Amino acid sequence: MDTADFYLERFWRSEWDRYFSRADIKTGAIQNEAKESVQEYLHRGEVIESCARKKMSRRYCVNGDIFQKIFTKKAFEKEGRQKVLYLKAKVADNVIRPACSDIAKRYLETGVFDAKGFYELFDESLDINICLETEGYGRRLIHSLCRRHQNPDICVVSVLMPNNERAYAPLNDRLTARQHGSGYYLKAHGKNTSQMVVDMGLYFADYAILSMVLKYLKGLPEENRDENRVWGLLKRMAGSSPNAEDISGILLMKGKLQGGMFHCMAWAQALFLEMMEEYRKDKSREVFLKELSDRAKVWQTKKNIPDKIVKAMQKSGFNNFFGYVEFDEETDLHSMAEIEKEWNAIDSLFHWKKREEVSVRFRKLGNHHATGLYFPALKCLCVDIRSPSSMIHEYFHMLDFEENDLSRGQSFYACEILYAETLKEYMSGLPETDPQRMQWEGKTKYNRSYYLEPTEIFARCGEMYMTSILKIDNSLCRPQKGFAYPENPELLSEIERYFNRMFQKLHFISKEENEPEETI
Repeated sequence: MDTADFYLERFWRSEWDRYFSRADIKTGAIQNEAKESVQEYLHRGEVIESCARKKMSRRYCVNGDIFQKIFTKKAFEKEGRQKVLYLKAKVADNVIRPACSDIAKRYLETGVFDAKGFYELFDESLDINICLETEGYGRRLIHSLCRRHQNPDICVVSVLMPNNERAYAPLNDRLTARQHGSGYYLKAHGKNTSQMVVDMGLYFADYAILSMVLKYLKGLPEENRDENRVWGLLKRMAGSSPNAEDISGILLMKGKLQGGMFHCMAWAQALFLEMMEEYRKDKSREVFLKELSDRAKVWQTKKNIPDKIVKAMQKSGFNNFFGYVEFDEETDLHSMAEIEKEWNAIDSLFHWKKREEVSVRFRKLGNHHATGLYFPALKCLCVDIRSPSSMIHEYFHMLDFEENDLSRGQSFYACEILYAETLKEYMSGLPETDPQRMQWEGKTKYNRSYYLEPTEIFARCGEMYMTSILKIDNSLCRPQKGFAYPENPELLSEIERYFNRMFQKLHFISKEENEPEETI
């Protein structure tokens, strides 16, 4: 049985129960109307509106301040090894060197060598250790290499290497590319003595990156790990699902066994790049939501709504799905009643749960150049009364945000990648002067960033699931045409697989008894 037939059977099977439940719904609406006056219903909307002052939690990786220092547009224009080298240099210059300079400055001012701030940059499992070098060949060597700076106050430290050997480094200076990581020889007592010297910033950049990865993975709540893409990459590397306590051992021990410390750092860099990608999406979403918050306050309840409209709002069947319902004063109530029936028909397939904190407002959105909007921080879903077909798209936005960012989950990754690749391939095949391609590569709102925003991909894929897979076609859910809704068989197959499992996991639909158990 295909998916469409499965849902159709569920629809007819549930109609008998729904026939009797309508009487209860109608009775409940009458009771609510008796209990709540018009003023109380409007006041209810104001209470929900007060939730607007709550800010959405930020999902920044580990330490937003550190990522802010190394996050640049240039970093994401690079690919592969060049991107790794660029990020290492940014970590060295913006994270490691400032910490070293602070230690050196305090030592030169007070005579006290305190490396606590430096150690805080690294995970405890790495056992980083540096100490001040006040005499010896290492100090003489570093002063010799840095003599061109004519700085007599250079603080020299000895660094404990992973193989328990020591290297020497200038704490408040840097070595050239030719010098750092090289072995230098000093003649002492008639013999050549080898001394290893390193540049503090570049040497410890790898360990700082590894530490940020460790701190991020250890700090992930257990319930969020399966859907986290950085954790998913770690699972693929390790070949199993590790416990939080085993992360350091997996990265350090398995990495060393497969290729020494170099392999360990390669793992860390791959995980770090995935973290940077998640951070980029956080920043992109921040801009996306800011643009919404800057719009006119369409989410605010209108004043002086006619009593006839208020009573219709009060009796609306949408109250069974949302905490507050508002109609524009120009709403055709007969058409709205038909819209409610169409929504109930869609609900018969899924049995949406009621969202008490979410309001739905059918308004005119002409000033926004949009037929629908969803405000996550306000928990407000707005639909233009002149274009109710935007309802399903905005409802999928609501599902995305209310169910803990479904579009950012590991399970949705395949849909996101296939969708992005399909659009990029289509655009690359257009002439450079084509209006669509120029808009895609431009700086207007509806450019590449907008179409590849994960929450937008999620909503459009949700629409394609409803129209192309379930064959729904009514006033609230119309099949869309255009490059943003690609008819790619592989993508549609992945969309069907993902949303079938997603709705089952969210308990909106139940599984057939003979259907094998699946997890997202």
